[in-house]
Amino acid sequence: MSSSDPASSSAPAVPAREIFVNAALTRSSEARTDPSIAEEKANHEEKKMFRRLLSAGIQRHNDAKLAIESIKTLLKLANNILEHPDEGKYCQFKRTNPTIQRYLVEPKSSMEYAIACGFRADVVNFQPIYVFNPTPKNIRSLRNGADCLQEVVEREVTTKEHAKAARDAEKKAQARQRELVRLAYEDDRKEKHLRDELDRQRRDAIAQAQARAALETQELEDNDDGLRVYGHHLHDRCQASHHSLSPFADGGENASVNVQPQAKTSQDSPSGEDMEKEDGHDDDDE
Repeated sequence: MSSSDPASSSAPAVPAREIFVNAALTRSSEARTDPSIAEEKANHEEKKMFRRLLSAGIQRHNDAKLAIESIKTLLKLANNILEHPDEGKYCQFKRTNPTIQRYLVEPKSSMEYAIACGFRADVVNFQPIYVFNPTPKNIRSLRNGADCLQEVVEREVTTKEHAKAARDAEKKAQARQRELVRLAYEDDRKEKHLRDELDRQRRDAIAQAQARAALETQELEDNDDGLRVYGHHLHDRCQASHHSLSPFADGGENASVNVQPQAKTSQDSPSGEDMEKEDGHDDDDE
């Protein structure tokens, strides 16, 4: 006899596919009944629409600089309304305003984005304006549009920061490279200056050594010349002394002596006074 429940044994088995289908239907019904889930889904779909307007509209059809300025202008309009919902001056803008004309009217798809955020065209005092009606639905759309605009601006800021950081890093690398080149150049100059100084000192030392050698050589030559002159002089004196001591040295033993008559001296010759005296004696004799 089996111990299982007859009722449970008689119930048919439920396939796994049906279990999953029933669970999905249950979640779907809960989502329809839960307003927060439905609102989150609606916000998600609306943000997808805003992102398409940005990427396929404003950013694609306009210059990058003009596109980002247009996005910043739209974000400023949206934030002014979200931060000051009770002030009517922020809920409208004139189409003829120079900033609006330049960054919303002229760029392609910018006015379409403003209309998607809740702005509507109107005429006040014959002036074309755009007015925002702050209904809950429009506020939700404006907030979703502002979130998508903020994403683009933050991404642009991040891109600019990264680009700036890359440029700064490149500038630092270039500056470092220039500094290394300058240091290498300075090292080369110092090394060349040192080599030149060593060469100059070596040349000066060689020149001084050569000058000393030349001076010593000149002194030796002068001393040799002096010794030769002194030797010749001494030789001449010796020869003269030898001749004075040996008068027959030149003629040998048979040399004759030439005796010259001696010249009269002043003592042997009569002076003028003596001659006058003699003349006087001669006169007396007469």
